[in-house]
Amino acid sequence: MRRRLLATALALPLCGCASGLTLPDAPELPSPRRLLSRGGGTASSPRPASPTPRAAAPDVRPAPVEPAPSVPMEVTPEDRRTFEEANRVRAQWGLRAFRWNDRLYAAAKAHSEEQERFDYMGHGSPDPARDDLGDRLRIAGYGPASMWAEVVARGYAGPASVMAGWMNSKGHRKILTDPRLEEAAFARVGTSFTGNFGTPSAR
Repeated sequence: MRRRLLATALALPLCGCASGLTLPDAPELPSPRRLLSRGGGTASSPRPASPTPRAAAPDVRPAPVEPAPSVPMEVTPEDRRTFEEANRVRAQWGLRAFRWNDRLYAAAKAHSEEQERFDYMGHGSPDPARDDLGDRLRIAGYGPASMWAEVVARGYAGPASVMAGWMNSKGHRKILTDPRLEEAAFARVGTSFTGNFGTPSAR
């Protein structure tokens, strides 16, 4: 069976303590939630940060398989640093490093651009054709894949801070340290960060 993992938005302060204080200018940190029912249905619409976390649950879904033409895209130094931060975390956990994938990057960049343009954070889209992560990966030409995942965040200062925020969230830490995920790419546009992950299907 093929599975997809997702994480979505929760407003939390980024601080090094467990005080629970909400800071007025705190960045938004994603937290896991189920988007699609096991039997089908559509992803929920984009929404601002939710005040309470929801339980994470992977969905069993076919991975995107329709290839799209590769679009050359220049990777920013900051996006490469976020990728290096993810691999630094993987090394600390004794895990194999992610491989960079340009098509995952194209999907992540397009999703960050859209979140920034429409001022939301989440895994849906105002465009029904892009409302599911599987659709966005297919549009970017990623696949076939046996597994894929996404993390988002908003308002962080840069690679180190957003990675710390994700690692301080159980659902996001689970994705970043999942040994079954092999490829990744990260893209920031304005204040919006997206990380996309995948594992190619055996050919």
